[in-house]
Amino acid sequence: MLGVGTELAHTELVARAAASLTARPGRRLEAIELRRAAVAVLLVDRGGVCRVPLIVRGHDAPVHGGQIALPGAARSLRAVVPAAP
Repeated sequence: MLGVGTELAHTELVARAAASLTARPGRRLEAIELRRAAVAVLLVDRGGVCRVPLIVRGHDAPVHGGQIALPGAARSLRAVVPAAP
């Protein structure tokens, strides 16, 4: 894992993430395996220390209750706000 529970400088975090991603082989997914979703990966600089905010899912959540996760959600057309005319 990329320093969960430890404090890493931003440049070290980026370098470790890049090394980890390049070390992994790519894979092709069929369109049937995909679903639209969104996630926010925020890197917050707190006095030279890079932090990644996480959420704790409610224990009563329909899936993955009580787990730690990145903020995000499945894509919903109801959440789209139309542009003003």
